[in-house]
Amino acid sequence: MTDDSFHSVLRRKAGAGRARLRIATLTPEKALVQALAKTAQDRMNLPLKVEENAAALLSLAELPEHLPDRALMSLLSGPKDALGILSLDPDLMAGLMEMQMTGRLGLTPVEPRRPTRTDAVMCSPFIDHFLRQLQAELGGTDAGGNWAAGYAYASALDDPRTLGLLLEDQPYRCFRLTVELGIGATRTGSLFLALPGTDAVDAGGVNADAEAAETAHWQEALSQSVMEAPAALGTVLHRLVLPLAQAVALAPGAELTLPRDALDRVELTDASGRILARARLGQASGHRAVCLATSAASAAEEGGAEGQHGEVAAPLLAGSRPTQVPGADGADGGDRGDTAAGDRSLAVGF
Repeated sequence: MTDDSFHSVLRRKAGAGRARLRIATLTPEKALVQALAKTAQDRMNLPLKVEENAAALLSLAELPEHLPDRALMSLLSGPKDALGILSLDPDLMAGLMEMQMTGRLGLTPVEPRRPTRTDAVMCSPFIDHFLRQLQAELGGTDAGGNWAAGYAYASALDDPRTLGLLLEDQPYRCFRLTVELGIGATRTGSLFLALPGTDAVDAGGVNADAEAAETAHWQEALSQSVMEAPAALGTVLHRLVLPLAQAVALAPGAELTLPRDALDRVELTDASGRILARARLGQASGHRAVCLATSAASAAEEGGAEGQHGEVAAPLLAGSRPTQVPGADGADGGDRGDTAAGDRSLAVGF
């Protein structure tokens, strides 16, 4: 027997009866545990141990029954407008708040209270980090696919009864993790996660990139078409209220009395008459023009209130030269004319 044969026989005998090593498959439950533990360590340097991990497939009507009382409920947005929820019970929420504000866990029991918007804002980075870490962990699974891909914190929910109005009526993949925070379990709490079932998630994630690109192309084309469409604008020098008999009697050469500041309060309107901006009447290159004094947003907020605003030195509309307006032909491109007290008259042609 050669030396090689001898060593081969010894290896077979040594390996007899020894269990073969098997590489454990990363299940979704294990991925959740690892993602939560890594998030607590990375975000807050907080030791976290998962004591219980339960999974179930629940209907939309069953979800509120499994949410802890006075929990911080977060709405999650995902691909193809899919929605899910993630809740932190009061103990887990309190532990995360304590670590952010004091750097350590409290020793006194948590006082029951209703979560606030401040709680949601402070916990949202932890939730987003956990979801990203979960997506990364699920990338190594071979069962169910990466069903958590693309989800992120969207907003806080005040009442679990609104879930029936927000979420689609379909099965939800749900997980409840009971955890111990800190060394020696100074805090215990639970996290509840519910995302659309396997079929819904897979259908949303397969062509998410292609659909996102198609949506962006469609929005760009629509924006270009809209921006190239003609927009009719009008200017209103002043609005008068006259008796019907006087209005009917108007004829060429009639004179209407305008307030002194009418030339400084010109309204720029759209086709429906909505005020887009305010301006003053002036000149530009020998033509009548208006110089913007307020933007569309400022005009909307102003709501017709009187007041002087900073001006934008940009003549807006230049057209054919109309009938001369007394006092509006200054060399500076917008002379306001006579500033003496009292009203001024404007000859109106028909």
